[in-house]
Amino acid sequence: SINATKPFVVFFLRCQNQLFFTWNETEDELRTLLNMVASQDPNVIFDFEIGRRIPFLDAVIDKYEGELATTIYHNPKRQKYTLPYAINNAKLAHSHWLRSALIRAVRYCTTVYEFDFERISLEVACLANGYSLEFVEKRVNHFYTFFDATSLRQSLDQNVYEKLRLRLFNFISEQKLTGKRNQESEKKNERVRLFYLNAFGSKRKFNTQLREILSNYLKRKESSSASSKPNEIKILSTAKYQYSLNALLSQQKPNHPLLKKTMTKK
Repeated sequence: SINATKPFVVFFLRCQNQLFFTWNETEDELRTLLNMVASQDPNVIFDFEIGRRIPFLDAVIDKYEGELATTIYHNPKRQKYTLPYAINNAKLAHSHWLRSALIRAVRYCTTVYEFDFERISLEVACLANGYSLEFVEKRVNHFYTFFDATSLRQSLDQNVYEKLRLRLFNFISEQKLTGKRNQESEKKNERVRLFYLNAFGSKRKFNTQLREILSNYLKRKESSSASSKPNEIKILSTAKYQYSLNALLSQQKPNHPLLKKTMTKK
């Protein structure tokens, strides 16, 4: 068991059926321990690897200034600077992907320099796939502003980066709490989400005008009702289907008799 090796194991990780640990003794002693464990269960298989940089799951574990450090693992067999395939609104999908990829980079990268390298790689991927520099800068700046780390744009300060990492490690828990609150608001009819089709025009202007019209209508309705305490309602409007040409061509054609007819020569 791992408890018997505690004097020799400094760091231990487990993810489902995969293990990672550091070892302070000789390689021969480690192989002896692993062989002993493998002899007790034939289903146990070890991938023995020693090196300065060890890949584990989607991370690379390294030694930086005497301490363990991690960064994102990039499979050399995969093509670099590619974006995920998007069917409907590719711009919106890749915008969300860039934000998620930046969050993932902060959570994986121990040092600010490793994160900055990942950020540059993500920006190059967007530029290489036809997005403008304005598109990239707008979303990256929004990321830094949203998480109160705008100073990292000018200076790669490790202390500021540590605060950013701490914030993002708690970000998933914050999202779950926010999602739970939103569900409770929807049950109380205090939060309304509307979806609409938008083929062209400014979505921001349309959303603003739509919220104003609905808010004014609800205020007039509440003022005419007998309720003494009006409910505060939050209205969310979202463009649901913004098809690109690629999405339209890849969709299944409608089943109509006219499409089944063939041209005949007279």
